[in-house]
Amino acid sequence: MTLDDLLEFTKVLPATEDGWTAAMSEVLESFSKLADEGRMSDFVEFYHLFIDAHPGATAFLSHTLPLLVLGHHPALRERRVVPRVLRWTEANPDCVDRLRAALIKPAEFVAVVDEIVAACRKA
Repeated sequence: MTLDDLLEFTKVLPATEDGWTAAMSEVLESFSKLADEGRMSDFVEFYHLFIDAHPGATAFLSHTLPLLVLGHHPALRERRVVPRVLRWTEANPDCVDRLRAALIKPAEFVAVVDEIVAACRKA
């Protein structure tokens, strides 16, 4: 799945709320695949492409995507790292808010994800 594929997918959805909400499971699956592959730059770029085309989805996605990243990023799903992720996120409950705030700046989002991954590996 390339960004061009995702852009085409975004374009074919009706611009109405009914259009994008009907396809939300496919949209979230696309985000999940990017997160599963650790493609955070593409992930945040797809977010911006999608909300530019469907601004009504911004609130839903900005609340959903940080948790999706924490649950799907390959470095955070490694068997030995999962307990550390749980400990670290309990000790740093603001991490979801930090990810949410960073979504508006792609480079910052990638940096925050990298920072969280590094911190969880050390925890």
